[in-house]
Formats: sequence, C-alpha cells, structure tokens
Amino acid sequence: MTGERALRLSKEIRDVVSGLIAREIKDPRVTGNGLVTVTDVQLADDLGAATLYISVVKGDLQEVIDGLMQARGFLQKEIARRLKMKRPPRVKIASAETVTRAQRMEQLFSEIAKERASREAAGPGDAGAGDSGGQAPSKGGHTGGSGEAT
Repeated sequence: MTGERALRLSKEIRDVVSGLIAREIKDPRVTGNGLVTVTDVQLADDLGAATLYISVVKGDLQEVIDGLMQARGFLQKEIARRLKMKRPPRVKIASAETVTRAQRMEQLFSEIAKERASREAAGPGDAGAGDSGGQAPSKGGHTGGSGEAT
C-alpha cells in the first residue's frame, strides 16, 4: 500500500510543482532560464521528504536550482494546500543528471548480479559440458571450415 501511495503522491507532487514552475514562480533564475522540467520526484520511505529532480534545456541548471531552493517554502505550502496534506514532505532540489547516473549505476549492478548468478548456476554443470563441448565445436569448426574449402 505504501509503495502505491508513494508512487501516486510523487506523480501528484511532480504535477503540482511543474504547474507552479510554469505559472506561479516569478524568480527570474527559474522563469528566465530555458525550459525547466521536473523529471522525477523521489519520496522518502516515511513520505517526510521529497527530492525533486530538475532538468533544464538551454539554461543554467545551477541558477534554476538556486531559485527553486529559495522557493522551497512556497513549494511546500502549495503542495500541502493543493494535495490537502497536513504535513507536506520537506522539499529538496537536485539535478536530474543525478538520478540518471544513479539509474545507470543500478542497471549496471543489476547486470553484474545477473551475470554472476548465471555463472554460478551454470558453473558446475557447465564445466563438464564445457570440456567435451569445447572439443566438439573445435573439431566441428575445423571440419566445417575444411568442408567449405573443399
């Protein structure tokens, strides 16, 4: 239940903050700095903190983050009001590049774990088959090569 609630809440927060950035935040560091997008919202397990991941096209990402950090109180108040929350999560702002890197690292770790698991599962049984299998393909490969040349 908490996982579903967190997913729903993170999407709602993303939608609210995206609207606030587009229509209500007046800070020129945010509004005058290219296309600003909230790419993701990560909620803490206790739903007490929300990290907003921001990307900027044709603008200064650090300036946008600084402007949004200045507007955190406003963002939290509006999240609480619009989503009818008694205790809105504490808002943190981060670069979307951070989440992209983290997702890539998770993907790489997952691939490594899968590779290790398949090696461990196939290792003992594959060693015996690998010896005889290793001889048969080299003979077949040699014969196949001779067959093509003939």
